[in-house]
Amino acid sequence: MKNISKKFLVIASLSLPSAAVLAETTIRLAHIWPATSDVHTKLFDQWAKKIMEESNGELKVEMYASQTLVKANNAYDGAVNGIADISAVVQGYNAGRFPLSEIVQLPGISSSALQGACIFQTLYDEGDISQEYNDSHVLFLFTTGPAYLHTKNKEIQKPSDFEGLKIRRPNAVGGEMLGNMRLSQLVSTKSLLT
Repeated sequence: MKNISKKFLVIASLSLPSAAVLAETTIRLAHIWPATSDVHTKLFDQWAKKIMEESNGELKVEMYASQTLVKANNAYDGAVNGIADISAVVQGYNAGRFPLSEIVQLPGISSSALQGACIFQTLYDEGDISQEYNDSHVLFLFTTGPAYLHTKNKEIQKPSDFEGLKIRRPNAVGGEMLGNMRLSQLVSTKSLLT
C-alpha cells in the first residue's frame, strides 16, 4: 500500500497529460480461496478485469490466491503493512480482533449470504463497526450464508450425531456453539442415566 500511496501522491502533483506514469501501478490482491474457486473467478477476477478496463489499463491487479502472499490470520495486517495492497479478510480467523464485526456470525442474524452482506455493510456504513478498521480503507464487506456442517460420511440431525466426530470450528463463535451442543448432549445423556 505504501508504494501505491506514493505513486498516487506523485500523480496528484503532476499535470493531467503526465498521468501515464500511473501505467506502472500494480495492485496486489491477496485472498484465501483457490484460483479455481467461484470467489476467485466470479468475484475477484471479474473485479480485477473491471478495474483494468475502467482505468484504461493504467491499473493492473495481480492476484495471490490460496494464501500465497499472506496467510488467512494475517491478511488484515498484510494489507495494513503493505505486504498486499488489498486483502480479503475473514474476520472469524482473527478471533477477538473484530468483536463488533463478529455479530454477523451469530445464528439468526441473516438467512442468506446476500442478506448477511447487506447487514454487515450497513453496520460499517452507519459507523457501528467502522472503528475496527480505522487503520485501513474498507472497499466492501461480505459474508457467507448461515453456517452448515459438512461431513464426509455422517449426516448430522441431532446433537448425538456428533459422537466420535472431530469438527473443525469455523471461528470462535461457531466453536462455542458446537461446544455447547456437545455439552447439552452430555447433560441430556447424564440425565437419562440418573
